[in-house]
Amino acid sequence: MNRYSGEVLDDTDWSTSDGTTVQQWSEQNDEANQEWHFVSAGNGYYYIENTYSGKVLDDTNWSTSDGTTIQQWTLGTGQANQEWSLEATGDGYYYIVNHYSGRVLDDTNWSTSDGTAIEQWSLVSGQTAQEWLLQTV
Repeated sequence: MNRYSGEVLDDTDWSTSDGTTVQQWSEQNDEANQEWHFVSAGNGYYYIENTYSGKVLDDTNWSTSDGTTIQQWTLGTGQANQEWSLEATGDGYYYIVNHYSGRVLDDTNWSTSDGTAIEQWSLVSGQTAQEWLLQTV
């Protein structure tokens, strides 16, 4: 759940397609398109896999640019653009950092709207639009 918006990562329209943009949406109870599992990629990195689609979070086109939209894609083992680490903020929230780009998941333009695409941006410490709470299902 994003600290600023209070919304969760969501597989847009229950898609099972590669390239689907990951968005934020109001939390729904027990909706598999909003459930994500952390699967070890080794060395402190994880693949973040959607329960419904089986796809993982992916830094689109191996980008290192701020503002790149995050998509879901079929797991390609050993691809750093699909590997993520967690950096604790110290108060129960985390920055979710892409292995390849070094950028973090970001609630675009500090939005509180359903359907807002999730992007990657350079980490700005204390920016709540980049902080995520991990919840168990």
